[in-house]
Amino acid sequence: MEELERGKAKEEDFQDILQNTVVEGRVVKVGEDPELLILSQDLEKVKAWVLEYFEKEEVLGIATLKDAFSTSRKCAKAMIQYFDREKITKKVSGESERVAGPAAK
Repeated sequence: MEELERGKAKEEDFQDILQNTVVEGRVVKVGEDPELLILSQDLEKVKAWVLEYFEKEEVLGIATLKDAFSTSRKCAKAMIQYFDREKITKKVSGESERVAGPAAK
């Protein structure tokens, strides 16, 4: 880490450090193409929001998540797809709409 702070680290050093943060669980890979990472504590906040959202609403759209967290559509879509893999959301009609998945109930 000290080398990064001094600006002397190489690209592969940075990649190793980044991979270690994923392995340690401090960062979560939510997207594949492009690779998108999010701090695990921030992802937990989004997850809590999604679970609370489903207590009041039946369908969650990518645009709703995007607006709620002031993020890009690409990032919101990646988070939704991550939640699909984790069974928190489930894809229904169309690419952008989700309902609560088994893990959300």
